[in-house]
Amino acid sequence: MKPESHKGNQNPNAKIAFVIYYPFQFYVYKSVYEKLADKAEFIIDLGPFYPRPQTPDVLPAIVALLERHNANYRILHDDYYVSNLALERFLLRYDTLVSVWSRGCILAASNVQRLLVNMPYGAGKELTTLNLTKARFDLILAYGENDHALLSDISHSVIVGNPKFDEWFSGTLDDTSIEPI
Repeated sequence: MKPESHKGNQNPNAKIAFVIYYPFQFYVYKSVYEKLADKAEFIIDLGPFYPRPQTPDVLPAIVALLERHNANYRILHDDYYVSNLALERFLLRYDTLVSVWSRGCILAASNVQRLLVNMPYGAGKELTTLNLTKARFDLILAYGENDHALLSDISHSVIVGNPKFDEWFSGTLDDTSIEPI
């Protein structure tokens, strides 16, 4: 394992981890993370594609984005997947893992003692949104009545809307983040 390279910008009080695999997923979690920041952090999970590593541009892009937003995080390098014990030690501090996908550290054997929460990341992706692998999650956050009706057949589901648009509808969207686009 890469010594000390998993440290990142940790929150020593984190009991909730938002698992992030690509930079765009930060915006899926952002408004929820901000409300829970005192007890949460991100896990940059580089292992769901093990034994093939992520492309080298992914980690710096995620780190830069999280640091720009003063978010707490740790890096879960792909070599933690070589040993179940190493992966379990990394995840030990968390009571809850939140993910958009059922892969990577979400599949760890030690998760039977954790709350697994699924946040959908895109409307109009029925095969992803209504995927039966979501039965692995203890709680699924649904966009609305239709998703909730279907998802509640495979797991506990609650309607939360689409949190990634909270800033847009509340009028708090930072226009400077859009300027480069």
